Amino acid sequence: GYTNSWFTLLNRFQLNKNWSISNEIHNRYGEFLQPQGQFLLRPSIDYSLNEHVEFALGYSFIHVSPYKPYSLPIAKNENNFWEQVI
Repeated sequence: GYTNSWFTLLNRFQLNKNWSISNEIHNRYGEFLQPQGQFLLRPSIDYSLNEHVEFALGYSFIHVSPYKPYSLPIAKNENNFWEQVI
């Protein structure tokens, strides 16, 4: 069997009452602390309309390397923009 390990850092910097900047960083391994499987970086800018509604616009960078148990033939990068309403 495989022991996958994921490390995640989530942070938010409040700029003022309505605006903030957030970031997610994920480091994922196919086997515990063995060669990296995935790295994700997801910064965003967030706007709080009120205490119940928040909008976010962000960017994602994902680097995927071959790792067990998933056999991807080559390393690849993915870049995309995203939006969400919470």
